[in-house]
Amino acid sequence: MAGTQSIPLVSLPGRDKTQTIVLCLDGRLAFVAPAPTIMTMATDPQFVTIALGTAGGLTEANLSSYLLAPAGSPEFVALDAGTLLTGLQHAQRKGNLSELVALPDSPLSVEGQTLTRHLKAYLISHAHFDHIAGLVLNSPDDTPKPVVFSW
Repeated sequence: MAGTQSIPLVSLPGRDKTQTIVLCLDGRLAFVAPAPTIMTMATDPQFVTIALGTAGGLTEANLSSYLLAPAGSPEFVALDAGTLLTGLQHAQRKGNLSELVALPDSPLSVEGQTLTRHLKAYLISHAHFDHIAGLVLNSPDDTPKPVVFSW
């Protein structure tokens, strides 16, 4: 992604001396998580990634979009937003959203609640429509959240 730094290991002021993984887009802090030790890297996953869409081109239901969360957290960031609701529906059918429970008094499905409650921000690599279509199409029903552009 243009303007994106690799995931550097840094010590943040006010924290202990352990390393922290920081994802920065154009100098803006986008995501922070404790850095794994060599031992935990070998045995425990540190992040959960759910592919919502992996292609581009003419197929609208499979455009670039991934959800990323620290392991054990229900709070995701979207890495691009080409496909959102269709991708969430596909992820639900495959069991990838099984740990997220729909609130019983909500009219929204698990997919709708994932979009409005569990998705906390969008990180957009570039403004091609296959990376932002879901953001545009779902914006009327989405909740306000940060959108970080990397260009």
